[in-house]
Amino acid sequence: MIELTTQGMEAIWTEAEQRCPPAISIDRLETIRTLPPLLGHGYHREMELCPGLELSIFHETYHEDFTYRGGGHPHPVRVYGASVGGGR
Repeated sequence: MIELTTQGMEAIWTEAEQRCPPAISIDRLETIRTLPPLLGHGYHREMELCPGLELSIFHETYHEDFTYRGGGHPHPVRVYGASVGGGR
């Protein structure tokens, strides 16, 4: 199992975005980032619904299990949902 810190995760994403920059919609309200190949495959899609309210959608498959030890989040409210399983 791999253990990543905030700095380690940021370094992986920075390197990946230099090779494959994020796609930004014409209206600049949506950004799609490709998961770094070092971690697996998939994407992370972010949309600004209105000022101060964002929606993030992840569709990611990782090569192996890892633990992320990151810091706190500056947002007062965060909601997560996860779908895990072999269904396709």
